[in-house]
Amino acid sequence: MDAENSGINGKVKEFDFLLYSIDPQLHSHLTELGLNPQFYSLRWLMLLMSQEFEINNVIRLWDCVFADHDKFTFVNFLCVAIVTIKRDFLLKSEFSECLESL
Repeated sequence: MDAENSGINGKVKEFDFLLYSIDPQLHSHLTELGLNPQFYSLRWLMLLMSQEFEINNVIRLWDCVFADHDKFTFVNFLCVAIVTIKRDFLLKSEFSECLESL
């Protein structure tokens, strides 16, 4: 299902479009650096943030995700929120710093 919109690549594309819609300047900067969203968002989406937070926070997050009727849209908004929280740093940074931060 990777080639379908419901597959993981489709979810990464949705995340990328959402980031573009919410913050075109940041999206443009990351694109210009060649920082493909698969480099950082793929892990977030596949593992539902389980490596990004401590387990007690992951459980709270998953409770929200699984309670939402459109689970993966919620996760995409969460991913965009993480990127935009780091916005100022990312806009000042080069490829390697951005990738490490994300």
